[in-house]
Amino acid sequence: MKVLNLLRPLAFCAIVIGENLGAFKIDFKVLRGNDKRDLFLSDERPYIMKRDSSEMELQNRQTFYLANIKIGSNEDEVGVLVDTGSSDLWVMSHDLNCNRSSSSTSTQASPSSTSTMIASFGFEEDILNSHNEKRAIHGVQSLEWNETLVEYAADYAASSFSCDNVTLVHSNGPYGENLAAGYSGGYDPVDAWYDEIELYDFNSPGFNKSTGHFTQLVWKSTSQLGCARVICDNAWGQYTICEYSNTTGNVLGTNSETGLSYFAENVLKPLVNSIN
Repeated sequence: MKVLNLLRPLAFCAIVIGENLGAFKIDFKVLRGNDKRDLFLSDERPYIMKRDSSEMELQNRQTFYLANIKIGSNEDEVGVLVDTGSSDLWVMSHDLNCNRSSSSTSTQASPSSTSTMIASFGFEEDILNSHNEKRAIHGVQSLEWNETLVEYAADYAASSFSCDNVTLVHSNGPYGENLAAGYSGGYDPVDAWYDEIELYDFNSPGFNKSTGHFTQLVWKSTSQLGCARVICDNAWGQYTICEYSNTTGNVLGTNSETGLSYFAENVLKPLVNSIN
């Protein structure tokens, strides 16, 4: 989440959210509020934010709603401006305190160290679809989106990742996990993980650091997925973290009932009709 300088005395903040992202919850049961909309839009200054390296002016957006947004244990009624032409929701509030534990903004406030906890309707859909497209190549079940995993990923990213010092350190939590930095959107990081298939030996199945992302991605018995991302205002661009459960994947050892290693049972060769 990124605190923006709007050149005004009131404390404002701005975030981009989808329907939900981990600790972020938004409720649209409270609908349009014309009085607050008019007050919001009557300010002399337009609200300027950075979006995809271009400026975005929000003062005259066409669609305005009131909504309840909850970040952790804090809840506030906010104005929501829908960006026409995309599915992003730009949320502005006089009262919402952006500088809380879910924020990953650096205290140094330099461009290279600023990060934004960000989600949109597109990211979650894209990263789930990209996982399932790759898994379909191997004839294994599709994953389901799991909000518990999203919250875990978002919390770990917010507390442990720094755009100033980009290192991919696993949480060592109860779930399977894939990390990436420098890949944008929901498809690019998954493509990078899947490309490790070129190094995997299906005739000698097992774990290897050079193929661990791939085997995690296509693990047959895994059924749940949740991901989060951090956007860095530097060359790294995007940090992506995905969590996997039921089962975690990359399980060592042998199944006593079948006599096969868990890798042999869960990392399957591509289907013949999936190979170009």
